[in-house]
Amino acid sequence: MAIQNGKLYVANSGYGSGNTVTKIDLANFTVDATLDVPVNPVEIFSVHGQLYLGCSGEYNDDYTYKVNPAIYALATDGTATKLVEATISAAGKDNIYFIDNNYYKTEVTYGRISATDQKVENLIFDKPVVYPCAIATNPQNGDIY
Repeated sequence: MAIQNGKLYVANSGYGSGNTVTKIDLANFTVDATLDVPVNPVEIFSVHGQLYLGCSGEYNDDYTYKVNPAIYALATDGTATKLVEATISAAGKDNIYFIDNNYYKTEVTYGRISATDQKVENLIFDKPVVYPCAIATNPQNGDIY
């Protein structure tokens, strides 16, 4: 969930088949809108006045992806712009940090999206984690864990 401009945004994954975000007015706790978004939204962040939506994609019957997981910039009307393919993400001080650990690709990708200009940058670590399963940040200083 994310709060922005007096509205609460809730990602509705539908256990993998959902494609909506509910926009709730916090002044009276009523639903303002149900926004249609890419499939399987699982996390939403508000950083510097911009909403970011993490979607886990859509799976085929053989557990491969029909639609790859990704992070989108989300407008308040529900318009979603794909920024990068990613399976895991976390909001940091001024960035969205992500890992693309798609099991059907040959390598793990680490990166960040600048919250000021939405520029995507790959990060390279001396000793990357082979099979990362989570990411978190310290909101005070931006350290990545």
